[in-house]
Amino acid sequence: QVALLARRAQLIRMFVAESAFFWLMVALGATLVVRTLRQETALLRQQQNFLAAVTHELKSPLAAIRLQMQTLQLRDPPAPVRARYLKCMDLDVRRLEGLVKNLLAAAHLDAGRLSYRPQTVDFAAEVSRCCNEVATAWRQERDGGGHGAKRPCDLAVELPATPLAVRCDPTVMQTVVRNLLDNAGKYGGEAAVQVQLRCSADWAELQVRDHGVGLTPAEQGQIFEKFYRVGNELQRQTEGSGLGLYLVYVLVQQSGGRAQVHSDGLGRGSCFSIRLPLARA
Repeated sequence: QVALLARRAQLIRMFVAESAFFWLMVALGATLVVRTLRQETALLRQQQNFLAAVTHELKSPLAAIRLQMQTLQLRDPPAPVRARYLKCMDLDVRRLEGLVKNLLAAAHLDAGRLSYRPQTVDFAAEVSRCCNEVATAWRQERDGGGHGAKRPCDLAVELPATPLAVRCDPTVMQTVVRNLLDNAGKYGGEAAVQVQLRCSADWAELQVRDHGVGLTPAEQGQIFEKFYRVGNELQRQTEGSGLGLYLVYVLVQQSGGRAQVHSDGLGRGSCFSIRLPLARA
């Protein structure tokens, strides 16, 4: 009888252990399924947002260019009006060029075919060149009264007085800096955007600070993801494809640096920073 009781207890323990293991596996499987579904849903939503963004980014400037061309063809406006139309058309073409460049860069990254030719460059000079070009484009957009009429009023640029040697691909870094400035122009409101470049013992750090919409902690964790855009894509208030900051993050990583963002919350602006290793003599 003692043996039977011991055998019965052993069977009960084995049954309980197997049942617990079975339900544990079921719970783990359900967790994995739910997580996979959430990831797939998030990816699908991002792709839908991307398609909506690219469609809008292509359609809007093309429609504006067509309307301005038809106006010039059907009428014979005075020279100042014609010049204003041509300036607006040029701005829309530049907007399309920027979108196409970002799309091609993202495609090359995904395919592992992005050409990267590092060399020693004066990072301060590259930043200054990009800032001058972007500031000129903002002024032209504000003067034309187009989609850039609410661009920041100016760029407050603070650069070191001496050259800052960094080992990188200058074309890649121009893409990075322009995308940072473009993001600040879209979400930074009308206050001046502050651009500061400084160096430490081993790093060159570029900060682009705006005083616009700001970011929540959750958005700060997602802002560098591909296709991610703040807000509802179906109720978009700013142009963009969701690729600019993704390219910033990946291209800076490939250059041996890192990209970060900090915001004190909604309505308090954002500060994007990139760090690149200084070139060794």
